[in-house]
Amino acid sequence: MRRERPAGGGSPEVKRKSSPAPETGGKPAPPKKPPIQFSLTMLLVLMAVFSLASAPAYYIMRAEEGIGNLRLPGMIVLLTGPMFLAIVVSLLVAAVGRWNKR
Repeated sequence: MRRERPAGGGSPEVKRKSSPAPETGGKPAPPKKPPIQFSLTMLLVLMAVFSLASAPAYYIMRAEEGIGNLRLPGMIVLLTGPMFLAIVVSLLVAAVGRWNKR
């Protein structure tokens, strides 16, 4: 035998609590933050970062396969990549700072 549910949804013993409306005190609600969006410049920077990160792995893996003597270039790229990236980012930040001062 099937029992029928009450019209309010749920058992009649359980009563739903209504949440009180927050007091705003006449202040407007804070603006919602827009969703995160990547600009084309940011996508270009991310692509450069990932390519700089994957280049040493490529050279080191090719050296382990015995294709040429690529271990030295892989280690050089691995060690100098972060410094090179820091230099490029520093130059870009300085250029943007000068551009915004105008």
